[in-house]
Amino acid sequence: MNEDNIIGQSQANPTRDTEHLKLLFIFNIVMGILIILFSSLFIFYLYFMNKLFTDPRFYSFYPNYENTPVINETMRSLITLMIGGIIVIGWLTGIATILSGVFIKRRKYRMFSIVVAGINCFHVPFGTMLGVFTMVVLFRDSVIGIYRQQIQ
Repeated sequence: MNEDNIIGQSQANPTRDTEHLKLLFIFNIVMGILIILFSSLFIFYLYFMNKLFTDPRFYSFYPNYENTPVINETMRSLITLMIGGIIVIGWLTGIATILSGVFIKRRKYRMFSIVVAGINCFHVPFGTMLGVFTMVVLFRDSVIGIYRQQIQ
């Protein structure tokens, strides 16, 4: 076995490269949708935490619950800001992953797809698998050639 085959830099195989790029397109779209859906779950968390912090009726199991202090307004704003940031970052990552899939299908913006693959590596375990697979495919010399042909 040749060392070039181990690191994925073997001779050009257009059928294999096309099939791998098609799979990357599908997996990026699916992963982007999953990231957006998962990030959207934090909206419900934000709503219920806001209710919990502002409505003293949630403390009704305590005697004299009317006098139970609710959370400080500054702390509530900070928590809301942090959860909102998680939601926005998740949506942006999901949209970038979907765009990466579309760009892979069109054979454009290879470097954008590589950067998004690196970001997806933080979404353990599926994002890591997708990110590594994307990098392995997009760093092949034959795939770089496919992208260069698309530019011309």
